[in-house]
Amino acid sequence: MNCQLGNGPTNMTNSQLISSRNWEELDLGRYHYLLAFARYSSRMLVFVGIALLVYGLAWNYSTRRYLEGFADAIIPLDGTPEQKSEALLDWLRHTPERRGGELDHASPRDPVGVVQDARLLRVCGSASNAFINLGEAVGLKTRRLLLLDTAGGSKHVVVEVQWGNRWAVVDPSFRAVFRDRSGRPLTKEELRNPEV
Repeated sequence: MNCQLGNGPTNMTNSQLISSRNWEELDLGRYHYLLAFARYSSRMLVFVGIALLVYGLAWNYSTRRYLEGFADAIIPLDGTPEQKSEALLDWLRHTPERRGGELDHASPRDPVGVVQDARLLRVCGSASNAFINLGEAVGLKTRRLLLLDTAGGSKHVVVEVQWGNRWAVVDPSFRAVFRDRSGRPLTKEELRNPEV
């Protein structure tokens, strides 16, 4: 058989020829396994994603329930926001028996681990996280506040708690409320004033 390919005639036998139909069958056979693997992999990824979502929701629910029960034991539910804040600071101040083990057992981001680890509660960020998590479990409106130096770097982490129409600044790591000379709680705006 003479075929004209390129610049000159080429001799090819019938066994060397692959019809376009045979080529398609070879491609389909080869890619069938690839498509089956892709289909299986995508289904597994969806299954794993759903399983992780369910696990995350269950962990979040159980953590919230634990914190609510824990907070109920140390914070008066019928008190004012100021009384609730003071009760929580008092609990932090008197540090009941807690784990003193290695820090790698409790993550500073794990709310349950933070309230159980005495060393993490001495760090301003972790103590603030514990205060916020426990406070929110009993209905306190809280927000994190960074105290900055003149260069704009973070020096300390405290918490603002809404007491009526004011946001009082609370320091969970020093277990105190920022107050002026008359005993009135200070806001972050008032903290900027050196005369206060």
